[in-house]
Amino acid sequence: MSNIQPTSRYGGKWRLCRWGTVGPSNFFASFTGAFMYFATLTEVPVIQGLLASGMGKGPALALLLAGPSLSLPNMLVIRSVIGTKKTVVYVALVIVMATLSGWVYGYFF
Repeated sequence: MSNIQPTSRYGGKWRLCRWGTVGPSNFFASFTGAFMYFATLTEVPVIQGLLASGMGKGPALALLLAGPSLSLPNMLVIRSVIGTKKTVVYVALVIVMATLSGWVYGYFF
């Protein structure tokens, strides 16, 4: 059974159904958000555009949580300050917590 369902009978937009927003889409959103660089106020219009295009609310929250917390330049600076092992743990915790938060929010809302 596919998770992708059309939003209307004749509409061109495709959207993940409720279970599709709690699965791998949250992990993908938090993982890509962790490596993307968002300036301070640019993530809001980007997320609004993604939501208008059919992105689920759970993955949008996961992207919003992971985006400002991490970026590739941040990871490099954090690694030089606290070391590689602690940086890997920090990155993994941010991704896991953003994924779980998006999963819970996407399931209930």
